[in-house]
Amino acid sequence: MAEVYWIGLKEFFMKKNNIILQEIFYILSSSLVIFVLLELAWPGVVLSCINLNWILIFWLIIGMLVLLKNKENYD
Repeated sequence: MAEVYWIGLKEFFMKKNNIILQEIFYILSSSLVIFVLLELAWPGVVLSCINLNWILIFWLIIGMLVLLKNKENYD
């Protein structure tokens, strides 16, 4: 059962016409910019509620997946 789930998950992330990863990347990018600007304007307003490290980690992982997915287009 776990192998079937893994194969399905792999196919989901490596589909050619999958723009879900790109949309998630755009959302995480814009949220990081907004959170940093809010933190510069009002220190402590974001960091008291949200750990930006987790958002940055997810942003990097999704960014790498988007680059790997689009690697075929540039070869």
